[in-house]
Order: sequence, then structure tokens, then C-alpha cells
Amino acid sequence: MFLEGQPGARLWRGGTPPPPDDLPPERVARFTSSFGVEAYQRLRRSTAVVIGAGGTGSVAIPMLARAGVGKIVIVDSDLISPSNLERTHASFPEHIETPTLKAALARDHVRRIDPDIEVIAFDGRLPQRSIVEEVAQADVLLGCTDQHTSRLVLSDMARRYLVPAIDCGGLIEGANGLVTGQIIQLVLFRPHDPCPRCRAWSMICECARS
Repeated sequence: MFLEGQPGARLWRGGTPPPPDDLPPERVARFTSSFGVEAYQRLRRSTAVVIGAGGTGSVAIPMLARAGVGKIVIVDSDLISPSNLERTHASFPEHIETPTLKAALARDHVRRIDPDIEVIAFDGRLPQRSIVEEVAQADVLLGCTDQHTSRLVLSDMARRYLVPAIDCGGLIEGANGLVTGQIIQLVLFRPHDPCPRCRAWSMICECARS
């Protein structure tokens, strides 16, 4: 059921993570040959919450699905816009003509990759109660948002519910038709790590001392 604008509205939910003794399909043979069947089964019993289904999220979400994660929770309240088409995977002009939520698009992508994955898509934002309930039960949080407020909430959720979180960020700078700079940053937020505010003050103090 989908109720636009309602906190925690669920777009689609289907499939059930397999039991621990489920044998992996042939399509993940490369994965199991490197990491083993047990690692695959752990993935199938795992839950990943992805905050943001735009540029970075649209890559991360299908990769989680192809790797075999059993349950994926997608959180994004934005619609696909024309500027998203150049970097949001699985987006096409028809998603502009017919207004489409990024979360809905990512949900459909996961469903096509593996119909047995349990996927929940939220048209909303943290810290809405129904989203927080999913976060509290997750094995990992993945931040794929360009909003600093969302990053702060992500770190707070990791500390409060003892769930490790990874914040993914990227920046490409250009001038005169050339790429002048490129930054890719992955920040791990663990329950015992300092929050982003404390990290920022720590960096300022280090710079002042030097």
C-alpha cells in the first residue's frame, strides 16, 4: 500500500528471506567461490537500510540485491527530476513524464533483480517512527544522501540503536570542460565512535595545534 506523504508509507513488500540451510543459486557462484556458502547465507538473513536512493543509492541498492542481501529497506522522499537522469541508475524520461518516487524506482529495480528479496520502500525521512523501527532491527545502515542533516541523524541512529552505519559521499569539480577535482569519502559510524560534531571539533583542534 502506498499513501503519499504519510509517515512511513509502505510502497511494496514481498518475499521472505530464506532459511539458513537454503542453498545459493548459480547466479551467485562467483561470490560463494570467494567467500563461501555460509557468507551468502548470512547475507540472506541480513537487513540493510539505505538512506537515499539518488545517484549513490541507485548504485548501492541494486548491488546489495545482486550480492544476496535478504531484506533491503529504502528511504527517500524525493521524486525523480530531470537533473537526476544523468546519474540515477534505472531512471528514464518516462519517470519524469509520470512523476516517480526515487524509492519506488529503486524498489522496482530490486524486485526485477530478485523477486525473493524482501524490500520495503518509504516515502519519508528519518526520524519518522516507522522508519526508525526498521533501523533498530537492521544489521547495517548505508547513508547515500547529500544532506548534512541526514548524515547527523544517521550517526545518531547508529549510536542509539547500536547499528553500524556507513556514510557514502562523492564530489566532482570541473572547470572549462575538465575535471579539476574528485573526492570520494566513506565514513564509518560505529556505536562507540564519536559523532560527526565531535569529529569536526577534533579536526579543528588538530589544525589549531599544528
